[in-house]
Amino acid sequence: MRFTKHLKEKLEKEYRERYEKEFRERYDKDCQQQRQQHQQDADLIATLKAEIERLRKLLAQQSS
Repeated sequence: MRFTKHLKEKLEKEYRERYEKEFRERYDKDCQQQRQQHQQDADLIATLKAEIERLRKLLAQQSS
């Protein structure tokens, strides 16, 4: 009886540790992917803003 309880506690602990490790790894991976996506979005926004500014200047030159 005592052995069974000890074994059950040990298995639960190992399962919990594995689950927590896997959760942390997935969380870190998801965070990294989100940071990369945010950086790509920021780069795209900067590119679009630069293009808008270029077109405004071109339009202003043509209007003059």
